[in-house]
This record gives sequence, structure tokens and C-alpha cells, in this order.
Amino acid sequence: MRPDKADDIKLGRGGIREIEFSAQVFQLIRGGQDAGFRVRPTLAVLRHAAAHGLIDTSVCEKLSQAYRFSRELEHRLQYRNDAQTHAIPVDREERAALARAMGCDDYPMLLA
Repeated sequence: MRPDKADDIKLGRGGIREIEFSAQVFQLIRGGQDAGFRVRPTLAVLRHAAAHGLIDTSVCEKLSQAYRFSRELEHRLQYRNDAQTHAIPVDREERAALARAMGCDDYPMLLA
């Protein structure tokens, strides 16, 4: 992880790109033999990998939940500023507003 991307939900550690990369690895390695990996949606690739025993079902579910959460968070970030952004705001009030937009009472609850 790049230190300058710690608060970036797309490029930071555990972010959107890491989950997408995990799916793309299956597509690259297995896609030639298995047409089920030749699809675009990341979640469909993860489900297909789990269905074929390549990842544990619980891992698939955790990755899927994290991906959906991260995408929803990404959308909330972009709605607030009407901009293409993936950075968590540093301002305390902005973080609190983001948490509320995600249905949480406060920012620490969003991180839990």
C-alpha cells in the first residue's frame, strides 16, 4: 500500500481495486478454460470462484460485502462533492456527514 493512499477507498489497502484484482486473477488464470470467468462483474467472478471451490464461500461473502460497502461509500463520497473522488475527507464534520449518509450515527461507527 502506498502511504499517500491510506484514506483512498479505491487504491488504499483493502480497497476496491484489491478486490477487483483478486477477481481478475481468477479471470486470467482460469478464464481460458472456464467461460464462467469471462464475465465483467467482479461479484459474479467471486461467486463463480466460490462455486467451483477456488475460494471458501465465507471468503467470497466477506469480499462481496466489502466490495458492496466500498462501492456504496464511493458513491456517497462522490454525491457529496459532485466529483470523481475516492478519498475519505480529513475534516471531522465531513467525516461525520459521510457516516450519516451511510446510515451510521458517527464516523467511528462507520469504521466498525
